[in-house]
Amino acid sequence: MGTHNDKGSSDENVSQAKPSLGRTLRQFWIIAKAFLGSKSKRKARSFLAVLLPLSLAVGGVQVPLSYAGRDFMNDIALTRMV
Repeated sequence: MGTHNDKGSSDENVSQAKPSLGRTLRQFWIIAKAFLGSKSKRKARSFLAVLLPLSLAVGGVQVPLSYAGRDFMNDIALTRMV
C-alpha cells in the first residue's frame, strides 16, 4: 500500500505551483512586448484601449453593488432581530 510520501511532499507542490511575483511580471512583460511589437501592433493597441476602460467600468460597478449588498444584508439581519 502507498504512503503519503509516495507522491511527494505537499509543501513541494505548493512552492512549484505558485511562482514569485517578479517572475510573473517578467513573463507578462516578455509576452506583452512581443504582442505589442508584432506586425499587428495596431490591433493589439486597440484591444488594449478597449480592454482598460471596460475593466475600470466593471470595477466601478462592483463598488456600488458591494455597498448595496452590504446594506441589504444589514437590513435582513435587523429584521430578524425584531
